[in-house]
Amino acid sequence: MAPLASSWKIPSGECKTFQSFGAECSSGRILPDGKRAITSYEDGTFRIWDLKSATVIHSVAGSATHSSTIITLDCTSTGDLVATGSTDGLTRLTNLNSGKVVATFSVSNSDRRIDPDDTELDNSDSIESVAFAPGSPNLLAVGSLNGNLYIWDVPTQTERHVCRHPGGIVKLLWNGQHHVITVCLDGVVRAWDARSGQLAKSWEGHMAEILDVALSPDGKTIVTASEDCTCAVYKDLPE
Repeated sequence: MAPLASSWKIPSGECKTFQSFGAECSSGRILPDGKRAITSYEDGTFRIWDLKSATVIHSVAGSATHSSTIITLDCTSTGDLVATGSTDGLTRLTNLNSGKVVATFSVSNSDRRIDPDDTELDNSDSIESVAFAPGSPNLLAVGSLNGNLYIWDVPTQTERHVCRHPGGIVKLLWNGQHHVITVCLDGVVRAWDARSGQLAKSWEGHMAEILDVALSPDGKTIVTASEDCTCAVYKDLPE
C-alpha cells in the first residue's frame, strides 16, 4: 500500500496525486462518469474525489464506515452506489452523491467452514472481493476469506445465497448477469449460478493458490495467475 493515490491520463502520461491525510491508500477506482474517483484507506475510511481539481467531494469516516482496512470496492454502472469490503468482515453500501452509508452486510462468525479435523479453514471473515451484477444495482456478490460467496439482494438487504468453498476466496467476477466466477486458495476456478446458488462448473489446473483472475471481454475465456508461477487459460464457460 502507498501513502497516497495517483491518476494518469493516457496517452499523455499527465499525473495527479491525491493526499491520504495520514493513512495509507489500499484501493481505488475511477467512477463511470470519468469525473470522480474513490480511494480507500487502511484506517477504514474512503474518499470521493473530483478528478479535475483533485479535491475531496465526500469523506466517509468514523462509526459510519469500517473499523479496519478497506481492501476491495466496486460501484454500480450509474456511479450512484459504492460497495466497500473490509478486513472487519463488513460490506457497506454508500450513496456516492450524498456520502451516506445506506446499508451494511455482515459476515457471521457462525457461518465459517469447518474442516474434517474440526479446525477452521480460515480464522478471518475478511472481505476480499465485491462486485455488482453488470448493469444492475440489485445484486451484489461478496467473497470472503472464510470460504463463502454471498449473493445479496440490495433493495431488500437480504442474503439470497451462500456458496461454499473449501478455502478462502481471493477474487470474484461476474460473467453476465447470471454467473459469478470465483478463484480460491485451493487453486480451483468455479462458476456459480447466481439465480440458484448452485455450482455450474469448476476448473482445476493450478498446484497452488490463485492470486488473480481476468475475464475476456466476450465472456468466453478466463485467465488466472497462481502462486505456482503459472498462468492458465480456461474456456467453455456456462451461458
